[in-house]
Amino acid sequence: MLNFNRKDTMQHRFLDAWFPDGRPEPPCTHIPSSAEFVKATELGLGWSMLPDIQAEDGLAAGRLVVLDRRHPVDVELHWQQWSVASTALSTVAAALRHEAARVLR
Repeated sequence: MLNFNRKDTMQHRFLDAWFPDGRPEPPCTHIPSSAEFVKATELGLGWSMLPDIQAEDGLAAGRLVVLDRRHPVDVELHWQQWSVASTALSTVAAALRHEAARVLR
């Protein structure tokens, strides 16, 4: 199993869906680099949960497979910015919310 870092709970949340009476603790490797985490998964160094947007190319090329479409693990995202009133920051935040709503499920 691959984890991004010690705070990454995505894979455990996936296992919780499969093993509601107590999940196994498979061997785990930490790869704290977003691009390298995806690459390690594609190379078969372990299994992991990847955001759809990062998995698209690997799935299309056959380097990745979907483990289970019935148990997606959703992640709540947050946007944080300074409380200083700024037209530029407000514009960026609005653009980010718009694009996130368009491309994220």
